[in-house]
Amino acid sequence: MNKRNDLIRLLMMMSILVLVNILGSFRFFRIDLTAEKRYTLSEATVELLESLDDKVLFRVYLEGTFPAGFKRLSNETKRMLREFKAYSDNIEYEFVDPTSAESEDDRQELYRQLTEKGLEGTRLEINEGDAQSTQIIFPGGLVYYKGREGVIKLLKSQIGASAEAQLNNSVQSLEFELANALRKLQVGKRKGIGFVEGHGELSDLETEGIARVLKDTYDMARLDLRSFEVDSVTGEISIGKKLKQLNRFDLLVVAKPRERYSDLDKYLIDQYVMNGGKVIWLIDRVFADIDSLANKSAALSFPLDLNLDDILFRYGVRINQDLIQDAQSAPIPVVVNEVNGAPQYEYFPWVYFPLALPAAQHPITNNLNAVKFEFPSSLDTIVSPGVKKTFLIQSSPYTKVSQAPTNISLRTLNEPPKREEFNRGAKSMAVLLEGTFTSNFKNRIQPRDGNGEELKVLGESKPTAQIVIADGDVVKNQFQNGRALKLGYDKYTGAQYGNEDFFLNAVDYLLDDSGLIAVRSRELRLRLLDSTKIQEGTSYWKILNVVLPLLLVLLTGLGLTFWRRRKYGR
Repeated sequence: MNKRNDLIRLLMMMSILVLVNILGSFRFFRIDLTAEKRYTLSEATVELLESLDDKVLFRVYLEGTFPAGFKRLSNETKRMLREFKAYSDNIEYEFVDPTSAESEDDRQELYRQLTEKGLEGTRLEINEGDAQSTQIIFPGGLVYYKGREGVIKLLKSQIGASAEAQLNNSVQSLEFELANALRKLQVGKRKGIGFVEGHGELSDLETEGIARVLKDTYDMARLDLRSFEVDSVTGEISIGKKLKQLNRFDLLVVAKPRERYSDLDKYLIDQYVMNGGKVIWLIDRVFADIDSLANKSAALSFPLDLNLDDILFRYGVRINQDLIQDAQSAPIPVVVNEVNGAPQYEYFPWVYFPLALPAAQHPITNNLNAVKFEFPSSLDTIVSPGVKKTFLIQSSPYTKVSQAPTNISLRTLNEPPKREEFNRGAKSMAVLLEGTFTSNFKNRIQPRDGNGEELKVLGESKPTAQIVIADGDVVKNQFQNGRALKLGYDKYTGAQYGNEDFFLNAVDYLLDDSGLIAVRSRELRLRLLDSTKIQEGTSYWKILNVVLPLLLVLLTGLGLTFWRRRKYGR
């Protein structure tokens, strides 16, 4: 009877397993039992993968002998790509060891090619106890889709963060980095970005560093606000046609204007926003320039009258007439001596160049490296119904604020910041505005077109978003040998700051309709061992992990032998 019941139970279990497999063949599903849903892809990523209509190849250069942290990054990348492949048969991937070339020349040639494509080598300092070693790795890869090529950067560097924290942030960002690289290759109709001209804004050469990256995904153009089509008969300008030209762009960038905006200029941008357009404002409220200190040790900074205060105030933000000085700052080169006519430089932290950090957990700033500002001002938000404000970037708590006009002197380089003076707390330097904006021209006399007709003024905007940054140099690149360098790269110190990632994230957030940018906010908790306790109790843990299992096996064997003798000896 018992055997018959056992057989029935076995047949029932087998029937259930067969039924589950049959049902699974009709509908794909996966169950994630982790607390933070680490193995669950976002809906935006799944939709992206399911829409693929051709093969995709991910080639990742994270193969070889690495320390444990980078080995984890490599394994997590493989796991994430396996997740991608589970949702799309078009996904293929391979891992390559860049050090496995047959000769040193071949290896160096591969390094050069990867660098030219945008994959930067990382010199890794490995410390294991008293032993130290150096290794160059390329923590990234390339993705190929329909004859196009994209770059994937897997390592998220952050100034001041520990190696474990940086690697954990990199693991957290894996889904976004891989999916976003694929999205940029897949995008159909490209959105347009217009860099505003006509008021002394940054030139195309000064923004070439960021433009090179943006052109991979978006259509770029320069837009002169003061250039109008003129009627051949009346000689009047056509404001209506200018508005249509603006509305062709999905995003406008106002980068460091130096000349005053007219009411007509502001009207054009205002109505662009009312029609749902998005704007990134990079505004210097105070004139201060490091070049003015090249031949003298001091210079006067003074407020700039750009005639933009009213429109920004109406949108919900005010840029103050001050300069932020931060004890956490970037160094600048200073000539300290000459040897055979060649200047000798030393680098000193310059309090007017703050290294700003994220002010909140947000997709734009999540896992962001320090952003270099140059002579920034502080900003405040104003009550503006229907507009949500999110501070993005702020200075360190050790901040000093000087009201303009004020003298800027290089003599302060020799004076370490006095903490009792740098006590104003963190100051906001970038803010995101989202919602429905009120027109700056609401309830005002309506302007007229060149034909004498009144131009329509929209009083309330469609739901849209803007970003205001209290420094125009955030998007300005340096030059070397006449060539524009990567945005955020400091040619003097070789440091790479987070300016490029910050601006790219801002653009993607404003223009990404897929919701993929929200993936950057997910958090995976890193459960690390206490390295101090490990070092203090190394012998104990070695004995516990090696001797204890052997002892348990021995005791189990002796116990079984004793039990068998007692049982069968009777």
